[in-house]
Amino acid sequence: LSRKTYAPVADGSEEVISFGATGDALGKAVRRYEAGKLASETLYAPGGLAQSTEEYSYDSRGRRISRVVVPASGYGTASEYVYDGDVLVRTIVRDSSGKVLRRFEITVTGGLPAREDEFDGAGNPVSSVRRKFVGGRLSREERLNASGALLSAYEYDRDESGNAVGTRYLDRDGNLLETVRTTWARF
Repeated sequence: LSRKTYAPVADGSEEVISFGATGDALGKAVRRYEAGKLASETLYAPGGLAQSTEEYSYDSRGRRISRVVVPASGYGTASEYVYDGDVLVRTIVRDSSGKVLRRFEITVTGGLPAREDEFDGAGNPVSSVRRKFVGGRLSREERLNASGALLSAYEYDRDESGNAVGTRYLDRDGNLLETVRTTWARF
């Protein structure tokens, strides 16, 4: 069991400290916001040494368009997010020299992300996720390898209000591996 504390800092940022089961501090994150959006987050080890900094930028509509991660080593990555209207359709991940490491292409059907394909830096397929929606809600998600073979699947059950109440994890042959149930409390 672990816990986190959230505290405002005088400069307007937020400090989040994570504690382990024994109460020892595991690390700290300092988050800085601009115009109500997360602008940066710096992660610190328990001794206070900065481990990494993430910086975010947004377009005029408030959509995240970039994320830059700089670890203490200095060798970072930058992610660029591309939209078609209101829908995210592409993510490009580059190294600190600008070389493409990964690309994610999202196929949108009926306004929903029906498929996500991952490609390596050379443009070769790596993996794919296919999603099925019923009534606008996710009902099944399949993970496939580069050649299109099924690796695993998740099936979601919902209550009459549309809340997720169950998840079934299936292997590549459709055998049930695990079922997780969620109970919602009303207040």
